[in-house]
Amino acid sequence: MDVEINLKVLLKSFLKHILLIISITALVTLGTAAYTLFLITPTYEATTVALIWTDDLNLQATGKYDYAAKIINIYAESIQSDDTMKAAADLIVDDSYTPQQIRSMISIEFAEGRPILYITAKSHNPYAAATIANKVREAAAYTLNDIAILKPEREAVVPSNPSSPSIVTNCVIAFLVSAVLSFGISLFVDLSDTKIKSEEQLANALDVPVLGAIPLVTWQMEEEKRAESNKSQVQRGTKS
Repeated sequence: MDVEINLKVLLKSFLKHILLIISITALVTLGTAAYTLFLITPTYEATTVALIWTDDLNLQATGKYDYAAKIINIYAESIQSDDTMKAAADLIVDDSYTPQQIRSMISIEFAEGRPILYITAKSHNPYAAATIANKVREAAAYTLNDIAILKPEREAVVPSNPSSPSIVTNCVIAFLVSAVLSFGISLFVDLSDTKIKSEEQLANALDVPVLGAIPLVTWQMEEEKRAESNKSQVQRGTKS
């Protein structure tokens, strides 16, 4: 039997299962919030900014952007070289990191059209993130000393809030996904149930008006009705 899905069917299914949908959505959202807060280790980001200058970058003023961009890429590779990472590891005295670990924790970016360098470090420890970013900048100043001048513009500070995970983002996603899935499951259950339970369902299924209905009478119903009648008579007799 084909079932036509329209707005009325969707609204009826939603109202029928609204408490279940709200309950599932609330539980999943609260569970996601608890999981994000207590089970996922937060990651912190710290960024230091430096000005980098060399005669090669002055070519940008003459319009030779392609060549200047290539020079910047060379500098970026030099900053992430083994020599720079090893020098940064030697400068960090509080913790022990290998050059490979430091390289995996940092990212290098240059401002478009300007000789500004951004060094960002990520770590589960906010103090380590700030320390690594600053030490990599100091190490880069030594390794690039022969070809460029690296001037600190802004120190990396200890982040107060983690960059990830975002509890708001995770809860919003959990809310939307659980609401849609719970409503979809409820609708599927309703549409899968092909039993006729009301005159309206019968009229919709056969596309003909219902002329009348025969009430269902069972011996249990007769017994209950007779018991109620006897009880009423006893009560009236007692009062009189």
